Amino acid sequence: MEPLSQLDFGHLTRNRDALIALATPQDLLRLCPDASEISVPSVLTSHFQQSPAVLNAHQRFVATRPAKWAWVLRALASGGQDVSNLVDVPVDVIQATSRMGDTGLVLAVCHFGLHMLAPYALGAMVRGMRIAGAGGDEGVTIVDAVRAFAPELASRVEYFSLPHKFVLLKLARRLRSGGCVVMYPEVSVVPEREPLLRNLVGHVVRAPAGIENLARISGAPVLPLAMIEDRDLHFQVHAGAPVTYSRPGTVTDHVFSWLGSAIERWPEQWFAWRFFDMMIDSGDQAAKPT
Repeated sequence: MEPLSQLDFGHLTRNRDALIALATPQDLLRLCPDASEISVPSVLTSHFQQSPAVLNAHQRFVATRPAKWAWVLRALASGGQDVSNLVDVPVDVIQATSRMGDTGLVLAVCHFGLHMLAPYALGAMVRGMRIAGAGGDEGVTIVDAVRAFAPELASRVEYFSLPHKFVLLKLARRLRSGGCVVMYPEVSVVPEREPLLRNLVGHVVRAPAGIENLARISGAPVLPLAMIEDRDLHFQVHAGAPVTYSRPGTVTDHVFSWLGSAIERWPEQWFAWRFFDMMIDSGDQAAKPT
């Protein structure tokens, strides 16, 4: 059995036994780059130029993130008990994801902490929870990793690669059968014909319309959620109040309001700083040079 040499999901999948054999995460952390090698996005610098501690914390977060997702992936192989030692989930979130009824539940998972593994950590702890999602090739790689480490959990996961015709209708059907659909509010894999413009951290951004459209056609409640590292190699799931569609903008306003508050609280762990330039609308005056 060869030792691990990389921490991308593909390499971890191919070297499943080597990861499971590790007794501590220290060997994983040694594979991470030094925090000083991590670039700091200019928009983050402009917001926190008087707070170097935030910038340094963001560098450490990005540098060590691969080791942490590998350690959580390893825990998935052992099931809910090992995952619960690494991730705390509030009782109300457990109840929301285990009693979805015939409307299902949309998880608006924001890009904090280990956002890509948040739904699978929940799925490991909530018996029988069925998960559906859609996205690009990176999502396929993560689903393949979950399948390798936790086949029972993966059997409850359905993933649609985008672009996919009628994907919202297919996701709505999963919701009506009592499933949970995972979507990410900050960015869309496919071009948006009519993005919703919203204010976020002082900029006008293009909010993808997918979550709002899915809530409208399905009637499912939407729960904004983030998986935050609250201490070294331990995570806490935080969630806002659920919202249902009642008029245009209802869902997006609620999710982006919660997202804005979460960014203020945990700015160093919001990974979307690293693609924030793509979120900013061309008409945003704050983004234009003076």
